[in-house]
Amino acid sequence: MGRSEKPARKNMRYPMAVPVFFRWKDVDGNEHQGKGTSRDISETGAFVFTRVSPPRGADIELRISFVSIPNPTTAVRMKLGGRVLRVEPTTASRRIGGFAVLTKEVIFRENDESTGEETPRRTTQYED
Repeated sequence: MGRSEKPARKNMRYPMAVPVFFRWKDVDGNEHQGKGTSRDISETGAFVFTRVSPPRGADIELRISFVSIPNPTTAVRMKLGGRVLRVEPTTASRRIGGFAVLTKEVIFRENDESTGEETPRRTTQYED
C-alpha cells in the first residue's frame, strides 16, 4: 500500500447530519456536556461537529436520535460510549471544529412517540 492510501475501514460510515448530545468527565471528575451535529456515524465510531470539543483520550457518551423512516411516530435512539480519538479545533479557515469517537458500546432503542413506550433493540460491546 502506498503512503497516500488509507487502510480500508472495517465498518461502513453513514453520512448523517443529526443532533448529537454528549457528555464527559475531566481529569478532576467534573462533568461537562455539549451538543453538535454528526458528520457520519458507524457502529464503531462517529464524527461530531461542535464548537466545544472534549479532550483527546476522554471517555465520552453520545446520544443520537432520529426518526424511523417507515414509521415517523417512532424515534430510534443510539447511545454510544467510547473514547475521543481525534479533535479538530475551530480555526480561522474552519469555522467549526469537531471530534472523532471510537465506540466501545452501542445501544439502540426504539421509542414509540404515540404510546411513550421504549424498546431496547440491540446492545453491542467492542473490545479495546
